[in-house]
Amino acid sequence: MRKALLIVLIVFAGDLVVQAQGWKADIRYANFRNRISESSVLIEAKVGEAKLIGTGTMFKLNNPRNFPFGTVGVLTVRHLVDGADAVRISFVGRSADEPSMQKKFSFSYTKGDILVEHHPDSNVDLCLIIIDNDLKASRMRGKEILYLAMEMSVLADEKFYLSQLPLDPVVMVGYPKGFLDEFNLQPIFRRGVYATRPSLNYKGKKEFLLDIQNNGGSNGSAVYRFDDGMYNDRSNGGVNIVLADRLVLVGISYDGVDMTKNKEYREVFGGTPASIVNVIKADRIRELCDYVIRKLSEKGNIR
Repeated sequence: MRKALLIVLIVFAGDLVVQAQGWKADIRYANFRNRISESSVLIEAKVGEAKLIGTGTMFKLNNPRNFPFGTVGVLTVRHLVDGADAVRISFVGRSADEPSMQKKFSFSYTKGDILVEHHPDSNVDLCLIIIDNDLKASRMRGKEILYLAMEMSVLADEKFYLSQLPLDPVVMVGYPKGFLDEFNLQPIFRRGVYATRPSLNYKGKKEFLLDIQNNGGSNGSAVYRFDDGMYNDRSNGGVNIVLADRLVLVGISYDGVDMTKNKEYREVFGGTPASIVNVIKADRIRELCDYVIRKLSEKGNIR
């Protein structure tokens, strides 16, 4: 029995593999938790005297047409930055490719100088804050920032959504207000489950629901299907156990609904409030990225 298990592990040994349905890596080599941490950033927005806190995810656009430049941005919800008088994005510093928790850097913007690309559908609460020039300027000043930009290859596709079922586990990572570790600037990891079938478009929108505790500051958080050690790959139907870690970005959270606020069903859902979170599907992220790439190809410059 031990020999058989050893053979299986050898078969799956290897480096990070990029697939259409996310990132997969051998259980002895992957450290997706660090990858998730390094892609999550804190966003603070000031609207008048009010201060808003939200979450962003570092994201790098594909470069299919071999542009002589790349585009790195922060993926988040548009309602967090639209109309803000000032926006600040905070990062952990690095030293010799290792996190330096006491080194923190931020990019600060006013309403007139922040570069934001919105999803072309104004009803989709999604945007990309372009920070290429700021990253380059920071490096020139000798300020190194630790981050990992997620890519298109980690996004869920329709085949992946079809393999997911209600009550399957997910992870939401962000900076919920009241639970912010300001000293280390590390995001908070929380687990939940799909509350609706993700292959279906909830209420006709490219969205689904999660059953997970929602707090202010979580808007804009990336939602992942993260499997640690092994998972059942249902993509071809049936049971197919894979000995590997897997990371798939399934969407961006943008709103939370307290079910006890539904007056019609207040008595049914009495007691401890349950939180249901709306999630924008990864398809919308692709649409946003394709839109930005088209602008790049047409103008040669995103401005």
